Amino acid sequence: MRAMKNPRFARTVKYGQSTGKDTDALKLAKAATSQNPRCTGSKLHALAFLFVVAFAGIISQPASAQSSDLCTAQGGTLGPNLFLNGGTFGTGSSTAGTTGSPLPAGYTTYSFTNYGNGSPNDGSYSIVNRLNQRTFDYWFNDVVGNTTGTTEDQMMVINASFTAGIFYQETVSVTPNSDYQFSAHFLNLPDPSSNGWRNYPSPPGVANDPTQPGGNVEPNISFFVQRAGIDASPVQILTTGDLPFSSTPTWLEYGTVFNSGAATSVTVFYQNNAPGGIGNDFAMDDVFMASCMIPPEVLPSDDSGAAISGTASVAVSDVTANDNIDGAAIDLTAGSGNATISENGIWPTGFSLDTSNGEVLFDGASVLPGVYTMNYELCEQATPTNCQTATVSVTVAADIQP
Repeated sequence: MRAMKNPRFARTVKYGQSTGKDTDALKLAKAATSQNPRCTGSKLHALAFLFVVAFAGIISQPASAQSSDLCTAQGGTLGPNLFLNGGTFGTGSSTAGTTGSPLPAGYTTYSFTNYGNGSPNDGSYSIVNRLNQRTFDYWFNDVVGNTTGTTEDQMMVINASFTAGIFYQETVSVTPNSDYQFSAHFLNLPDPSSNGWRNYPSPPGVANDPTQPGGNVEPNISFFVQRAGIDASPVQILTTGDLPFSSTPTWLEYGTVFNSGAATSVTVFYQNNAPGGIGNDFAMDDVFMASCMIPPEVLPSDDSGAAISGTASVAVSDVTANDNIDGAAIDLTAGSGNATISENGIWPTGFSLDTSNGEVLFDGASVLPGVYTMNYELCEQATPTNCQTATVSVTVAADIQP
């Protein structure tokens, strides 16, 4: 798999490590964070939403339980979750620790197994509701899913393989040249306070870290996208960095927004990057992919012009000449153009705006020499409420006769 690169954008916003960069198909996205404490029984679970965004021109945001997200932070509107079961892993038994059904064929390269003490092992996964025992003697012994936080709420529990590999993938239909939010919630399962975790030795080749319990192997997950007919191989758009240990079970959400380009279907992948062995055990819930309708960016610019008192004239030839909508030049043609303009607020007497061509007209008779300012509004024709304003300044000079 390859990392995406594009000279158009050089920076990335990151939490931990983000290696995705913009390509011609990726769209700039912004990072957002929020926290929401959840109380389950006598336990308080800190539900933290950490969005890590790759700045990418394939990439332009989460969740089945749609809460804080990148799409709406950009003024966008999210569509329904396109993933299987709305991105959740379903509802199971009211008895904690009950294993559910495996994923459909083709959704993972990992082996399905029942949840229990010592299971799942390296390279395996379980679909299970509320965790109720210290698996391997060092996992948290009370973990609920992120979707509802109830005993019945199922999650995917993963014991990562010793080698990097895809533990979840899914193909969905998309609309060409559209933005999609792509995210998931993860929970690092080892409990730093457990005796079992403290007593485990580091795995071969992993140095002991006196500041961390056990072998100190933290999950590290990459997000990949492969757009049908565009990407010859999966393209890495986001890396979570090491998922931190926590004193209580804590769900963290990571995500980004990407653009589908000309594709009509996209396959997305979640890949484990860290070595297996002691640690590198985590749960996943609320995988999410949905359309993100971000309105075009309306960008008017201020203008200036000149006129002579006593002489009717065009003070500004076209206020839209230096404006654009998503980089496109302004077209005021009614019904087929991309924009409309109008006077904004009260204009000084003697000045008017020709909304068909952008001219600022001066009648030549109504004002004394001086500098006059007025505002106009530029709106997207397809979405009349998507508007921005700019200022026009006109200097009226005295008519000096020889």
